[in-house]
Amino acid sequence: NGGSASRPTRCHRNGVDMKTALGPILLIEDDDADAILVERALDRSKTEYDLTRAHTLEDAIRLVKQYDFKLVLTDLGLPDCSGVEAVGRLRAVTSDATIIVLSGIEDYKARLRTLDSGAQDFLIKSEVSAFTLQRAIEHGTHRLDSERSVRRLLDEVRTQKTRLEQQAKQLDRQNRRLRKLCKTAQQ
Repeated sequence: NGGSASRPTRCHRNGVDMKTALGPILLIEDDDADAILVERALDRSKTEYDLTRAHTLEDAIRLVKQYDFKLVLTDLGLPDCSGVEAVGRLRAVTSDATIIVLSGIEDYKARLRTLDSGAQDFLIKSEVSAFTLQRAIEHGTHRLDSERSVRRLLDEVRTQKTRLEQQAKQLDRQNRRLRKLCKTAQQ
């Protein structure tokens, strides 16, 4: 199932190439056993997927710039970057991918920091199962869609505010001209 950091690989079941339901997935995990855990959970979820694996954040960033991943599953303890910084660096290069953090450490504050840094969900590796991973993917994707909608609405509000401010200035200029005309007409 898993790929290398060089190119995405297609998941096959029963020797038949599957149509991707989740879109391309990038798994950033340096530990082979943890990568197998995630792949098995994906297999058991009966979800069709394309999975590419990167072992380092730098490899992952290179891949994200090259391919259109819809989902990124990342460990927080990578050889070249650890902690919440990894999420921030990933979010900086992809605003369109759902990012789900997988961590071996149960740290509530780290969980909140990763969400604040741009991740959509956080799973403890020991709790990863087909159900929890599928739920995190669905909820994370929904959260990202909601965040995009909120950003679009905020952009629309800002645009409308700018237009209204311009119209208010124009009306103010027209009112001043009318006052001048009224004064001139009254004299």
